[in-house]
Amino acid sequence: MKKLINIGSIVLCGFVSLGCNATDWELKHDFKYRETAVKSVIEHHDDGSFDKKKLSEKDRFKSETLLSATNDTLWQPLEWVGRVGYKFERKNDIKLQFKQDGSLKKNKSRVEYQRTQLIGLGLIYKMKKLAGSDRWVLKTHADSFYNIDYDASHLGADAKAYSGQGSGYEFKAKLTGEYSTSSHSWYIMPTLDYRHRYAGSFTDKINGKIKSKELDQRFEFGLFVSWIMPIDGFELMFGPMWQRQNEAQQQSDKTWQWQDQERTFAHIKLEYEEPIPGFEMEIEIEHVIGGANLNQTKFTVEFSYEF
Repeated sequence: MKKLINIGSIVLCGFVSLGCNATDWELKHDFKYRETAVKSVIEHHDDGSFDKKKLSEKDRFKSETLLSATNDTLWQPLEWVGRVGYKFERKNDIKLQFKQDGSLKKNKSRVEYQRTQLIGLGLIYKMKKLAGSDRWVLKTHADSFYNIDYDASHLGADAKAYSGQGSGYEFKAKLTGEYSTSSHSWYIMPTLDYRHRYAGSFTDKINGKIKSKELDQRFEFGLFVSWIMPIDGFELMFGPMWQRQNEAQQQSDKTWQWQDQERTFAHIKLEYEEPIPGFEMEIEIEHVIGGANLNQTKFTVEFSYEF
């Protein structure tokens, strides 16, 4: 892994005509857990008689390790970033069907795994005194998911296993503003976030079927209040966030099938950063208070070390 990022950093500095002055390294590890509310649906026949009851839940755990090299350029507001990393995702997909008397009819539950290796490039652009702000910061990256391993285990009696390898990519851009208030420790921080993620089709080695391509486009707007706490290194952010997510699947011979959802979050994040480059920590909670997936909660814990 270290050899990869060194090569990427050298190529990056040689490619950018602005040149590179210095390189800062960061090793970051994220843990994310999304807790989904249990969904229960009762289906009836055309004549109104009972057919079946469905119960579903999809809790998800993600872990991501990322090594990045941030390169200064001769133009001070601009920095380039080389990225290499590994993602692990575990989804507990519970799908149960019950008869009218409450007994179990089918159990299609399974645990799904996704392991992703990535390499990419990023850009950081810092703008001062824009639209009356103290500053705005634009962060973007384009990652290649050059290898994705899929499989499933812990199968219910009626669930099917699958296994395969694929690839994909991700583009993400985040714009964050900072506006000071009459109190030196309180700031208003609007954010705009866009993500485009693609996963190509792959062949299921167990069943011999081709899994569909997937697209995920996400737009977010947040308006947060930031409090620089009296304890050295700590910052608290909270406020509402709106999200629109467009997901699509495509079989090889069909058009994209889209599913669009909107939701509103209550967001709170606690950050700790050492006064000099070194250890950093973030604890973040997002709870859906409106729209799709009501009452869904996502927890994120991030540790990083700059050197």
